[in-house]
Amino acid sequence: LAVSTVIGMMVMMLLQLPLVSRLFDVSLVGISCVSLAVYGITLGCMTYAAFSDPGQVRKDAKLALVGEVPLPKRAYKSWQYKRPVRRFDHYCRWLNNCIGLLNHREFFAMLVGLLAIAVFGIAVDVMLAISMINRGFWSVELLIILHLAYSVALLCLAGPILRIHLGLVSRNELASEWKRNDFYVAKSLKRGEFVPVNDLSDDEFNSLFDSFAYDQKRNAFDRGGLKNCFSFWCIPRWLPDQLGEF
Repeated sequence: LAVSTVIGMMVMMLLQLPLVSRLFDVSLVGISCVSLAVYGITLGCMTYAAFSDPGQVRKDAKLALVGEVPLPKRAYKSWQYKRPVRRFDHYCRWLNNCIGLLNHREFFAMLVGLLAIAVFGIAVDVMLAISMINRGFWSVELLIILHLAYSVALLCLAGPILRIHLGLVSRNELASEWKRNDFYVAKSLKRGEFVPVNDLSDDEFNSLFDSFAYDQKRNAFDRGGLKNCFSFWCIPRWLPDQLGEF
């Protein structure tokens, strides 16, 4: 992911933006600064989320003694780290790292940046492709088409993932809880009432899968969309006593 993003940035900075500036009489310095800012923030968040500690339980917390002291709420013991990760969200294959208390916001910002790069890339590529068809600049047409294909693929990949995480943040639901269906119910055909989906039989679970519904009352951390977003972005995460129980 990082390699493709860097290559895409080089193509954009060295080929496409100079063409945009020349063909449409736009300030090259201005659009270059904006592009560098977006790419820089995205790559910075990507690097941080990939290589930082996601928020392991502190060594001095003495919570690693399984069976003696309970883990903090929403913590999870991942195979990747010796100590449990506070506010564990998921393991990201893109970054080969867990996403938890200390790198969740950076992961989300990375998704926003990737989506912005994809949308901006598609817009620039389409404008250049149309302009070059009319003007006959076929020598760079192949690179533009390849970058357009990359931008479309990135949009199709990052867009749905960002949409999922937007919903999770608005509900203050972690991806790990979403995957476990912790807060979802369905109307049981046998009982005639809504029950937690994990209490369904295997046959009912499979038949009712598409009708699972989120039940806010089952999520003690859900305080409404605005408060959930405020908690996600504004609650300090580096405090020594922060356990990620929010």
